[in-house]
Amino acid sequence: MLVLSRRKGEQIIIGDSVLTLLDTGRGRVRIGIEAPDDVSVVCAELRDERLAEEYASEVSGAGESSNSGECFKSPSMNPR
Repeated sequence: MLVLSRRKGEQIIIGDSVLTLLDTGRGRVRIGIEAPDDVSVVCAELRDERLAEEYASEVSGAGESSNSGECFKSPSMNPR
């Protein structure tokens, strides 16, 4: 694991993706992610929830999913 210290506005480049430290405070860090459209960016807890829903759907044969949207990259986040 690589651990980096960044100040507000500083960036980290991972492949073609750019992570920008947006803000810190109250025990939280805000990070902005710019990634190519073909790269999925999802919070781990939401990924795990969706995998569990997919598994339950396969087992039961039904397919409903809840989407909070707060952990997904959307096209509007990638200014081009």
